[in-house]
Amino acid sequence: MTKQYSKKLKMENFHSKEHLRNCIKITGNTAELLSNFIRDKRL
Repeated sequence: MTKQYSKKLKMENFHSKEHLRNCIKITGNTAELLSNFIRDKRL
């Protein structure tokens, strides 16, 4: 999942709406993974 986004970001214009959407998706997915990890480890 992350590789797919990072490859796509390299080809995108950094000032485009598509780039912003991809960054938001990456940030959201990372936050969800971190939240699940913290919950699972009871940290």
